[in-house]
Amino acid sequence: MADKIIGKDIHLDFPSVGATENIMLLSSLAEGETKIINAAQEPEIVDLQNFLNKMGAKISGAGSNVIKITGVKNLKDVSYNIMPDRIEAGTILCAVASTGGNITLKKVVPEHLTPVLHKLEESGCILDIKNDTIKLNAPKKLNNVEIKTMPYPRISYRYAISVCKHFNYS
Repeated sequence: MADKIIGKDIHLDFPSVGATENIMLLSSLAEGETKIINAAQEPEIVDLQNFLNKMGAKISGAGSNVIKITGVKNLKDVSYNIMPDRIEAGTILCAVASTGGNITLKKVVPEHLTPVLHKLEESGCILDIKNDTIKLNAPKKLNNVEIKTMPYPRISYRYAISVCKHFNYS
């Protein structure tokens, strides 16, 4: 167990969500300033910054690849509504699409799902997006699409895999 934690620059080899979150949490109560270089940029990192700042932390830069944290003595209790789970929403949309179904998802952030929504449209799904609601109507048979993921927000479709190739709805 450490007697005290002192802030410093931390260079991540890979923009890891878990590492970025843990450094943000620990550094919130460290002495001095911590800088995370090559930080993860996911929306969840921005949400964690917002939550910790509401508690009294001093964090800036979330959503970019450099996050600055100035340690504080303590954090206060707060009430906070976390953001909708984009991974869960994307998984549900893909599951419904793969079965040729229809669904309406409410209380989502469509901007967080942009790459998935584009691929669902490319696969033949019809989407109706309004504010925090996504309606999906899937065809009986999906088109094949090319997909490759990379750390958020960089997404490349250079390398291909066939999606739903074996589905043949009639």
